[in-house]
Amino acid sequence: MSEYNIIVPDASDLLQMQAMWGEIFGDSPEEIQRFYQHFYRQDYCLVAKAGGQVVSMLHSIEYGACAWGRVLRGAYLYAVATSSPFRG
Repeated sequence: MSEYNIIVPDASDLLQMQAMWGEIFGDSPEEIQRFYQHFYRQDYCLVAKAGGQVVSMLHSIEYGACAWGRVLRGAYLYAVATSSPFRG
């Protein structure tokens, strides 16, 4: 069993995250880049690393909804993925 470190990613993790996204979800590089340009926030993301390699990732996107006369803040999980060799 591998040991994992769950951390907020830094800029050096982005290429691994984008490659994982393409491999798992099948989106085009342009679609992936669009998400990272318009929606990605480092502080709303976590990655699991094993041996310095990103093996899992989780993004969340902040949103607000109006209900009962006020704005309720929340976030939803997006592009949650784990590389196939690390699933189980």
